[in-house]
Parts: sequence; C-alpha cells; structure tokens
Amino acid sequence: NSPMVDKAFTQMSDQVVRMEALANDLILISRLESDNQLPALESLNLYELLKSIISEAELLSNSEHSLSLNCEENCSIHADAKDIRSVLGNIIFNAVRHNPEGTDIAIKVTRYSSFINVSVKDSGKGIDPLEIPRLTERFYRGDSSRNSDTGGTGLGLAIVKHALSRCDGRLTINSRLGQGAEFVCRFPLGPRS
Repeated sequence: NSPMVDKAFTQMSDQVVRMEALANDLILISRLESDNQLPALESLNLYELLKSIISEAELLSNSEHSLSLNCEENCSIHADAKDIRSVLGNIIFNAVRHNPEGTDIAIKVTRYSSFINVSVKDSGKGIDPLEIPRLTERFYRGDSSRNSDTGGTGLGLAIVKHALSRCDGRLTINSRLGQGAEFVCRFPLGPRS
C-alpha cells in the first residue's frame, strides 16, 4: 500500500473509534436520563475501584502524567457500580486528556459523617472560571485545550452530572487558568429518604 492509502485507512479507523465512543456515550446518557431505571445499589470498595481506574488512566497517559491516590483501603460506599465508575472514570481520564506532560493528578478520598468526597486535583492548565458553569452541558467545549483533538466526545461531564444526580451526589469544580483544576464529587452516606 502507498503511504497515502495507509494514512486514509488510519484516519478512517480513528473516525470509527470516535463514532463508537460517541454512540456509547449517547446510549449511556440516555440510560441515565430515563428515570424508570433505578440505580442498582451495592457495597463498593472505593479504593479498589479507584486503583482500577488509575491503572487505565496510566495507560491513557503513557507515563506522561503523575497520578497518586490517597484513600483508605477499606473505604466503601453504597452505590451503583456503573454510575460511580462513569463519574470517576470520566473525571480522571479528563485530567489526563486535557493536561500536558508532567502534570500531577492527585486523587484524594475524604470521609465525613454523612458523605464522602472524592477530589481529583491536577497541576495543569486550569479552566477559565467563566466556563465552569457550562462544562456539564452536552457537547460543550471550552478553549482549544478541550477540542476534538483530545479524543473525547464532549459528553463526559454531562454523563458525570446525570450519574451523580442518580445517587444524590454533587459535583464542585474549582479552577483558574494556569493554576490547575479540582473536581470534587460528594457522595452521600447512609440510606436515602
């Protein structure tokens, strides 16, 4: 094959992968939005779940970012495993995708009396505070660091928002340009009302 043909096949293959990711995210967000499906609650070990997500993030990063975890090994939460994996996976993978080589990404879990916070804090580019309210909108892309070259579908944080609402959780985003970003997920402890 000529180099031009090889390049065309590579581009087509990349587009197929992107379209598959987009279709999967659209299916997931429509599942989360349909209220007739209640979360499948189970006891989840947050430490094990985060270790698994961080392993995937390290592959995505190709050792260009430094990821750390601060979480008690027996820390657990009563929640839907798919929802929690979607929430934490999207946020941690975003921290890798949208930040340059050498960025530190610190994941910290803090337990309080009635809730657990999972913080994903990076030392990267940061986000314009004016963009923060729009980040959880479908397909919203802010500055050029969040464009299609990063391989995302533009649905990640919309999925996070819906998955968190299903478990009565909430997302807080703190950031300034050039000063990194912190995404904090708050998960309630104990039975729902």
